[in-house]
Amino acid sequence: MNKSIIPKLVNLLLIIVFISPLIYGLYQYDWDLNRFIGFRGAEVNVDLSYRVSRVYTDDSSVIFSLEIRNIGDLPINLLKLEASLNATLDMQVHFTSKTEYTFKDGYNIQPNDSVVVDLKFSITPIAGAKPYFTSIEYRLEVNSVAEIFDNPVSFPSVLEGGGPL
Repeated sequence: MNKSIIPKLVNLLLIIVFISPLIYGLYQYDWDLNRFIGFRGAEVNVDLSYRVSRVYTDDSSVIFSLEIRNIGDLPINLLKLEASLNATLDMQVHFTSKTEYTFKDGYNIQPNDSVVVDLKFSITPIAGAKPYFTSIEYRLEVNSVAEIFDNPVSFPSVLEGGGPL
């Protein structure tokens, strides 16, 4: 046999041995190169849940005690809360109000941990309205601005409810 054919056959065999698994893998991923070489790490859940634990009034405001729970897998550094409230007091006084709560230096909330924040919404005094109220119906829109590993994220949510004050 010719001595120049043997190196060519060995080279061809090596190419087939190393290239065929790549071709088979691309075939398995429908020739999608991004899926074939992409990162396949474990899925990570990042989320906050909100719950109104108490609603009460003082002279000219409605105060919501809001429990924020980290239901995700990573620690979250809360920076601030932005909230908007549409409410009806005693089925007759309707008002809207906005507030913002800033955590000084942030608040690090670990997975399955929670924090309670009092959000104070001012009520514009209305002529002829009684000075105290007994019930409330509300729609509270909350947006938490936070950081996860120094990356900014936000967690919007809408809470609706009502009951006695």
